[in-house]
Amino acid sequence: EIVNCCNKMIAYIKENQCKAHEAKTMSACYTGDTVATCAFGLKSNSFSNSEPGFAAITKGEVFGSNYWDNFSILCAISAPTIGKLFKLRVIHKEVEDYFIKVINSASDYRIKNCIRKNDFLQQLIDTNEKSKTGKPVYNQIEMA
Repeated sequence: EIVNCCNKMIAYIKENQCKAHEAKTMSACYTGDTVATCAFGLKSNSFSNSEPGFAAITKGEVFGSNYWDNFSILCAISAPTIGKLFKLRVIHKEVEDYFIKVINSASDYRIKNCIRKNDFLQQLIDTNEKSKTGKPVYNQIEMA
C-alpha cells in the first residue's frame, strides 16, 4: 500500500512537472495518504484536485503549527498537569471529531459487511471482538 501512495505522488509530480511544488505540501499529502491507507484502510486521494483528502483536514495539525499550538504540545509533554488545568488541546476539536467520525463509519462498515483488511484499524476491531469480558477493549474515541 505504501508503494501505491508513492506511485500516486510520482504520477502527480509527472503530471504537474511544469509547476513549482512546495515540499511541505507534498510531504503532508504523501504522509496523509500513507496514514489513511496503512492505518485505516481508506483511500485519501490527497494528490487529486477533486477531493480534499486526508491531508486537508490535518493541515496545520502536524506540519504547520503556531506558537499557541507549540505551547499546548509542550505542556502536554512536559507538564501535563498544567495542560489539564488550562484545558489545553494538542489536537484541535474539529480534527478529533473528524477522526472519530471516520473511524466509527469505517469500523461499523467493516463489521456489518464482514470486510477484513490488513491494517491497524482491523487490529483494533479484532481486539475488541476477542475481549474476554464481553465488553470492547477500546471505545470509538480511543480507536480514533
